[in-house]
Amino acid sequence: MTVRVGLKGLIGEKFLYSQQGKFAGNAKPCTIVEYVETTRGRIRNYGLKPGNYINNAWFVVEFEDGSRKEVGDHQLQRVDGKPDRLLNREELYLSALPKTDFWELDLVYSANHGEGMVSRIDWESIKDRTSSDVYHVFFTNADTALRVGGDELQLLERGKVWRRAHGLPLGFASVEEHAAFALLVGEYQFVPGKPDPVVAINTDEADGLVCSKLGSDGTLAADAEDWAAGGSLVLFTDRELGRQVSDHQKALITSLKLEPVIPKTEDDWEDLFKPIQNPTEDASFNGWLFDKTQAAWEILQATDPYKCWSWLEVDGKGYIATGLHVVDTLGYFITENSWKGYPEFDFKIEDLDSDLEDDLDDEDDFEGPAPLP
Repeated sequence: MTVRVGLKGLIGEKFLYSQQGKFAGNAKPCTIVEYVETTRGRIRNYGLKPGNYINNAWFVVEFEDGSRKEVGDHQLQRVDGKPDRLLNREELYLSALPKTDFWELDLVYSANHGEGMVSRIDWESIKDRTSSDVYHVFFTNADTALRVGGDELQLLERGKVWRRAHGLPLGFASVEEHAAFALLVGEYQFVPGKPDPVVAINTDEADGLVCSKLGSDGTLAADAEDWAAGGSLVLFTDRELGRQVSDHQKALITSLKLEPVIPKTEDDWEDLFKPIQNPTEDASFNGWLFDKTQAAWEILQATDPYKCWSWLEVDGKGYIATGLHVVDTLGYFITENSWKGYPEFDFKIEDLDSDLEDDLDDEDDFEGPAPLP
């Protein structure tokens, strides 16, 4: 086993530990005495080589009373308060997976349960020898995966994970099936940034795939759940597969005639686009409003125009609208998420802030916004 010098040197160093991550007043000294190891299996491994690793975020620490505990790097701080980049290192490969009779996605038979498919393997039980029931199997007649031992199973057919590792043809029935398998075994890399919410596709309608860019580069959001959580971009290792999935999604979007989800209330807008706080002063609308002053306008001009919104008053009713407006405008908002890809829209809000309206009557030093870039 080869351990980098920096990692090796971290053993024995002293840190402060805090359960809540607040190190002023409630922290206690500790010493890192071991690294926690983790196992990355053949599936759901985030693209890492299957095997045993030094965990990238967990340690065993010893406190002054001699007790020990596994803690995460987010709970540790150097005693001198300086940042320690070693706590944010990459995972370090140690050794290969132990041999097993069955692999993930193998088709198996049990005299007690019938036919099924191996969904995952409990590598920790194998390593620690805490149980012989290390295979999680979805049997045809069961609602959930059951834990069984290898001595209870017979192999019916090798699955795609085993066939992939041994260079055998896989034979996918559809682009969706191929893409889902590539995501399962980590044949992709994460791409920095978040997808623009151009279109949200329901999991049932679109097999869990969401296209974040409608180009031909094969860059996709991993699935609908990732999209709902804010989105993550992945690039398939097989670029041709990425292009096929992108083309498939464009056709699917057309066939479903999906439209961006346009908020109908202030709460919906807040949840979807996430307005930011005005850093210049205490402001209305929970601190979101940028008033019609030159200082606020300079901030707006330096912001992506697709993240800017206007608060309008029309016939005594209040509206939040996309873009920067001059007429009937009481103030502006900036959001974390872009409305690029949406049609221009507005929605009614319940109440106007009469006090704020009075404040905004004085606009002597502001001649209105400049043209949009």
